[in-house]
Amino acid sequence: MSESKQTMTDEQQQQTEQPAEETKAAISPEQIIAALQTENDELIAELNKRQQEDGEAEQRFLRLQADFDNYRRRSAAERELQTQTAAAALIEQLLPVLDNFERALAAMTGEADKAGVELIRKQLLAVLSAAGMSEIEAAGAEFDPQFHQAVAQLPAELEEERGKVAMVLQKGYMLHDKLLRAAVVQVYN
Repeated sequence: MSESKQTMTDEQQQQTEQPAEETKAAISPEQIIAALQTENDELIAELNKRQQEDGEAEQRFLRLQADFDNYRRRSAAERELQTQTAAAALIEQLLPVLDNFERALAAMTGEADKAGVELIRKQLLAVLSAAGMSEIEAAGAEFDPQFHQAVAQLPAELEEERGKVAMVLQKGYMLHDKLLRAAVVQVYN
């Protein structure tokens, strides 16, 4: 009985192997190529999709980096503007002190006292110059309404004097490229 079972098992095994071989034989090379081509097309589509996603991610990164660079530049410019505004406000408050030094020097007669006040005035000017302040050149210059404020006109003795500053009544100052105070002047007419 065991031989018949073993024979049956061998027969069954042959029957099960035959359909597998028939199935293999039933798939043609064209079907295999078509299946591989379909799989290849799917892989290419997936690759293209991933490359597109990578490109979009790179574009987002570049936009974010540009936005951050713009933010950093804008922040630096705002800080610089705040610093200049604060410096301008302080210097504007110090200009009357500088004017008073110059008035005191003009009124002083003693050379020893005058020299001491002149040293203090020069020290104050050096500090203000280091902060970016500069004096507007006015005496003898062409009158420029952007930098000069005319309060009086004097008759010109010579034709080439016309339109030039005759006398500076109060000095004008710039902070970097910004007008702090216009020079108060008399102009030849």
